Amino acid sequence: MDPFLVNIIALMFTISLLFLSILGIQLIRFIHQRYYQNSTEALYSMFLFISPSKILLASVTAAVCMGIVTYWLSQSWSIIIPLLIVSLFAPGIVIRQFLRHRSIQIVNQLPDTIEAIGLSMQAGMNFSKAFELVVKEEKPPLSQEFALVLKEVKLGTSFDQALYNLESRLPIEAIKYMVSGILISREVGGNLAGMLMTLSKTMRRINEVEQKVSALTAQGRFQGKVMTGLPLVLCLGLYALEPEAMSMLWTSPIGWAVVAVTLVMLSLGYFAIQKIVNIKV
Repeated sequence: MDPFLVNIIALMFTISLLFLSILGIQLIRFIHQRYYQNSTEALYSMFLFISPSKILLASVTAAVCMGIVTYWLSQSWSIIIPLLIVSLFAPGIVIRQFLRHRSIQIVNQLPDTIEAIGLSMQAGMNFSKAFELVVKEEKPPLSQEFALVLKEVKLGTSFDQALYNLESRLPIEAIKYMVSGILISREVGGNLAGMLMTLSKTMRRINEVEQKVSALTAQGRFQGKVMTGLPLVLCLGLYALEPEAMSMLWTSPIGWAVVAVTLVMLSLGYFAIQKIVNIKV
């Protein structure tokens, strides 16, 4: 082959490799920035002042240790790669689950808290004093959010703006109803205490209906999880019985295609079942 042509091909290969390296570095940097920003907001919203970098370092360390132990036990890279991926995505999944659990706690606390504010106002307190009293008596996580509202007011923010900030921090329908009702009553000068009592009863009824719907659809959600995990459990069981036959799934192109199609179909089935049983009240 012509040496000049060889040099051109080598130069083009080097340029392509350099371009792909720069693109990969930029992609990793973008993913890290998004992860840091989203994780920081999620942790701060739960009043957990932990650096996302430490969580990322802990997850990477756990993934490496798990990979070393898994390779020492199985002597197979095909099992290590999925475990590494799951370990890296585990912190984000855990944070989302904490946020979901915290939102459920706030929704369950809100009717009693609003009723307590209404009763305090009927006893002769103004709204600010009743709000402050509830913050002292209520338990986290709702007391943390209401305490932050009071801190913003003490630092010079108007009460209306502090409530708007609460609504932006907690994108929950119940919080939106509460903030809208309070702001409208304060603006038009209506019976705020009576409105809060009515809102509390309405929220309590909505929570009861949602709990009934959740109980009725619990079987469907559990069946979706079982049917999704059953093929994976069967695969592990068959691998323990016939490792040579099952190893074809990750050592041959046809096996890779079967695994890819199976994972896609399982994912589609799982999300379809979750969509069916996810009934909005």
